[in-house]
Amino acid sequence: MVNQGSYPAGVNKSVSYGSGIQAMVGYKSARQFMPYERLKEFFNTVFGLKISSGGINHLIKKITAKAQAFYEQIRKKVLSSATIGADETGANINGKLHWTWLFQNPDVTFLSINQKRGDAAME
Repeated sequence: MVNQGSYPAGVNKSVSYGSGIQAMVGYKSARQFMPYERLKEFFNTVFGLKISSGGINHLIKKITAKAQAFYEQIRKKVLSSATIGADETGANINGKLHWTWLFQNPDVTFLSINQKRGDAAME
């Protein structure tokens, strides 16, 4: 005897994470600055969900693609300002020094990461 089920509506792959898990990955990564290993530990400990680094990376890329148009709106709002506040700080990314740039006006803040620190990064 064989029992066979079908995937629920909206699930089209053998591994699929719902909107709640996607949102939690985005929030914990971008707002709480949790690295992949801690994200894996969190999901396994709290939810019993074994998610791989590749799975986390895939979800972050998916979230980033969805937000790209919004990021562009923020960038344009900053660029159209009469006055722009700017600052940078170092960031270690995979053992290499990068720079996290902050550009802001009274309404919005735009962050950008670049390998350069000078004018080329600001352009």
